[in-house]
Amino acid sequence: MPPKFSVTMTPVDNFGGRSHVRFGVGEQIELDVKETPPVKPATAVEWVVKSGPAKLKAGKLTGSALVTCGNKGGPVVLALLDKKDPKTVYATKRFEVVAPSGVTFLHQEYAVKRGLGFKGYSQIEPFDVSFKWVETREGAAPYEGKGYFAQAEVSLAELADDYAVIHPVKGAWTPNYGGAKKNRENSVDNVMTSVGKNWSAGTFTWNIPWLYRVKGMPGDFRFTTAVHKAVIKENGQMTLSKFNVKLTGQLPPSS
Repeated sequence: MPPKFSVTMTPVDNFGGRSHVRFGVGEQIELDVKETPPVKPATAVEWVVKSGPAKLKAGKLTGSALVTCGNKGGPVVLALLDKKDPKTVYATKRFEVVAPSGVTFLHQEYAVKRGLGFKGYSQIEPFDVSFKWVETREGAAPYEGKGYFAQAEVSLAELADDYAVIHPVKGAWTPNYGGAKKNRENSVDNVMTSVGKNWSAGTFTWNIPWLYRVKGMPGDFRFTTAVHKAVIKENGQMTLSKFNVKLTGQLPPSS
């Protein structure tokens, strides 16, 4: 009678409420098997990747292995084979590798003279997988302005002091705390727009690409766009938004 094997998959970043059929890019998963009935010596088996973005490293115990998810999303199929007869398949495991899909900000508003600002603490979505092995950063973006914020009014809007006309590429890649922290990143995004004394109605926009990469793997990939937008109405009402945060304030009279 051929042996039977039960398989256990345990994510290295194993937090409460997480998915066990979906895993973030770069995630590591421990594979263990139990042979029924147990025999000595144990049946020699090994795991292989049949398809999908994943790699395997065999463990010390027979049937154990460490799975490392690839840097792109997609379905993965693993198979447990007989070492002596690789045509014999004892078990298969299927799961999905998930790439980052968006950002949610926790935020803290702060006072800005003639403007609005907040500190954004980014959490990478989705939250049912871990991005502990992922790093992100912002890319370059052209400045778009209308009315008071039109290109011809850059000095008037004090952008020479507060902004680069082209949003710069963020210098360092930002690490991630992992699933237990809802994939919060170890950085602060300072989101702010201020204006001069003689303000008027206008709109300011940066469409900023967000990129991710997996530590130790080549390539970086765009996964979302952060729209940094400031709007001034004729009555002096000002709004500032980025991702899920939107602030509203009232400017002092224009002089």
